[in-house]
Amino acid sequence: MIGEIENTIVGEKLYSIDEYLAMEEIALEKNEFDNGKITTKLGGTYEHNLISANCIVEIGNALNQENKACVVLSSDMKIQVSSKSRFYYADGSVVCDTPQFFEGRRDVILNPTLIIEVSSESTELFDRTDKFEAYSALESFREYVLVSQKQKHIEVWTFVESNVWEVRIYKKDHDKVLLKTLDCAVDLDKVYDKVTFKLQS
Repeated sequence: MIGEIENTIVGEKLYSIDEYLAMEEIALEKNEFDNGKITTKLGGTYEHNLISANCIVEIGNALNQENKACVVLSSDMKIQVSSKSRFYYADGSVVCDTPQFFEGRRDVILNPTLIIEVSSESTELFDRTDKFEAYSALESFREYVLVSQKQKHIEVWTFVESNVWEVRIYKKDHDKVLLKTLDCAVDLDKVYDKVTFKLQS
């Protein structure tokens, strides 16, 4: 299916964090870590990569126009969550404070303000539930941007107070996607620029 991303479990062994990070330094693919289990992300489709890149570019441009000090990071940066027991690769993230790194490593960030996930049919449920719950444990995390690959549809979840998030949906042509935490907006059409959707039967 268009936009599908497949994940596979690496064996039955439980790995330590040190073993996982050492493996990642030489790995040819991205692997995520969840309480000792390692899951290989087998890459994204053309559509997934295009949407992810568009998101990063548009948010970066919006921040520059507003002269914000925040920085935008790509999907190569790992995010550590849940008392060191999980390491995830988001499709993009924004850090607005001084970057904090896991044990001094420059490849694992601890304090993202905003996180972007481009969801496929196989990852959408996980992105909305377990992954969001894990991200929510981060004190710095204030905005979650869920971007669909099936159609023009972006959800922005903004932190209000403990266990309360405001959700706004953008799906109309020419919509301006408001990122309250960053005090800026991006064009929905530009996020989906040059993206061709699979025809629904």
